[in-house]
Amino acid sequence: MRKNLLLTLLLCGITLCLEAQKKLIVGVKAPDLKVSQWLSTSRPDDNLPTWIEFFFSRSKSCTQRLETLDQWAQRYAGRLNVMVLSCESQQTMDSLFTAQPYAFLFGCDPEKKNFTAYDAQFVPYGVLLDAKKRVVWFGNPTKFDTQWLQKTIDRRP
Repeated sequence: MRKNLLLTLLLCGITLCLEAQKKLIVGVKAPDLKVSQWLSTSRPDDNLPTWIEFFFSRSKSCTQRLETLDQWAQRYAGRLNVMVLSCESQQTMDSLFTAQPYAFLFGCDPEKKNFTAYDAQFVPYGVLLDAKKRVVWFGNPTKFDTQWLQKTIDRRP
């Protein structure tokens, strides 16, 4: 009887710990994006797969990725949302993104709600979602195989 009670309590504790971590899981619906301020003129299409890149302007790795993200946004226009989210101020983002007209979407998340929800603990950090907003891939985007983009776009419902 005691063993069953201890086992039940242990399982409940493990479940609560896992729930509290809120890690992304491939194949499971991702948290809703709550962007406090979009700085790009267009908005994401909810019916398209989405690439989200978490960004910080003083990170050389992040700024080096902007050209790649712009190429993806142009190449997959109308078939893939490509967005950059930063926890920096609108002023910082405006100065960076108004200097060059990028094709991708960009927004501010100063309260880091999306950074927390998507467990973005480093930058650059990328997440690929399918059209139903399920996680396909997440991690260091410099290690991302772009074949996943095409496969995800081709699988659209």
